Amino acid sequence: MTVTSILMNKHLPLVSVSPTARVESVIELMKKNGAGSVVVVGDCGQFEGMITERDIFKAIDTRLSVVQSLLAKDIMSSRVETCTVDDSEASLMERMVETGVQHLPVVSGGEVIAVVSIGDLVEVRVRKIRTMLQEIEDVLHIEKHLEYFTRNLKPFMLLNSPSALKQNSSLPREQRQAG
Repeated sequence: MTVTSILMNKHLPLVSVSPTARVESVIELMKKNGAGSVVVVGDCGQFEGMITERDIFKAIDTRLSVVQSLLAKDIMSSRVETCTVDDSEASLMERMVETGVQHLPVVSGGEVIAVVSIGDLVEVRVRKIRTMLQEIEDVLHIEKHLEYFTRNLKPFMLLNSPSALKQNSSLPREQRQAG
């Protein structure tokens, strides 16, 4: 699949801001569009950079003292999608796509034991694809060798064919053994 194919299925618009946009308005724009990032574009339309959610977290950590007065409960999501150790990779991917979440807490015995991210699932898929490609390469390699042997052993195979054996059987015993 190419980037073009991916973009044809992408439903979120490209969100961009100018380099002079206030971070407060960038956050609002990201929330409004459900975007995890915005592209920073200069006055002439040139790409200048990108702001991600992580960049905003870093900025809040180092520059906004107001955040220090908030508690985790003040900013947490209380309705969180979870999964279990028995859920399949495909079902997790489907759930993440449907709900738009990128992290799923793994619950076992009523406790959270881990978090699975979309990055984890992509990594699993990449490994599977690499394994499949290796298997295909192995098959092609074997087929190449079979083709070589078939081509080079064909004269020998013809000698052992039923018609060749029948012809050979009509020869005197001495000539059959020499052949």
